Amino acid sequence: MKHIHYLFLLVLFLTACKNTSDTKYRPASTGNPYDVLIIVPDDLRSSAGYDSLKNVLQQSCEMIEPEEPFVDTRTIKPEQMSGVLKKHRNIFMLRTNPDYDESQIGVSYDLYATPQMVVYIDGRNSDSLASIIHRRRNQIQKLIDKTEKERFVARMTRLPEPKLSDTIAKMFGIQMTIPRGYQLRNAIGSNFLWFSYEMPESSQGVFMYTYPIDSARKFNTNDIIKLRNDFGALIPGGAEGSYMSTSEALSPISRKVIINGRPWIETRGFWELENDFMGGPFVSYTTIDPNSDRVLCIDEYVYSPTPGKGYRNFLRQLESIVNTVSFEKGGTSNITTDTVRDSSLNNQ
Repeated sequence: MKHIHYLFLLVLFLTACKNTSDTKYRPASTGNPYDVLIIVPDDLRSSAGYDSLKNVLQQSCEMIEPEEPFVDTRTIKPEQMSGVLKKHRNIFMLRTNPDYDESQIGVSYDLYATPQMVVYIDGRNSDSLASIIHRRRNQIQKLIDKTEKERFVARMTRLPEPKLSDTIAKMFGIQMTIPRGYQLRNAIGSNFLWFSYEMPESSQGVFMYTYPIDSARKFNTNDIIKLRNDFGALIPGGAEGSYMSTSEALSPISRKVIINGRPWIETRGFWELENDFMGGPFVSYTTIDPNSDRVLCIDEYVYSPTPGKGYRNFLRQLESIVNTVSFEKGGTSNITTDTVRDSSLNNQ
């Protein structure tokens, strides 16, 4: 049996790992990405602890319209946890015991299936459960997101699109794993590349571009969107004269994020086609290439004619691709928190 790791610090909470010495065979887990099975006894069904957990897990995703919850959830009783349900990929268990000295959150991996994450939230009573869930709400969301993205990266690493990765390496000098099924749509010069994965009723696309470092540029949202629109104009729509731009209906937001130790500016918003009627959410990542005097941008977008049925997972799959980026010569970006001058960030 895997060890349960009781986590009291964020760094431990997000990096708890399984005991690799246990090689017992486990069946494949069930459930879709970002599905969570909540195990709650009857006496906690109408409680502050259960309500608190549901609020965290069902919080609306940022910059996705129509709204989608952070994860999809299903609740069962402890006695129902058997068979296929026991093999669910993400399980949260609420437990109370008056003998507990303090509330705890523990994580166990690959306990009944693989890949699987089982999260235990223990407290003396419902109020103590609600308290620790409220305090750790951000960590809980980050733990789920990190775990699911690591699973997707592992899958795409097993099933890559090597020709496209080779093209990226030649053009931009970086290593980047692309999942199988993506196809090159356009490449212009040495600083613009567009590829996408087309499905019958949806599309996931990525365009990458570089531009010289400008000492006057502050990497605020307006600057990032202006450059995004310049390069997005190279992506044509289905109608004659149509091209991609950033929607002004809802202002994009930017923040600094750290991915594999590297600072990036993450920008979220909505795209649309000029002279046409298509659109959807996008997320863009901006960093400075440590090996050359240029800024690198990786812009990812999703299209679906049936909004509300997949934007969230499609976009998170695209976000996972950025987690595979590696600069050949190493180094660190000089984008810092102070580089971001957007007023919406300064107020966060």
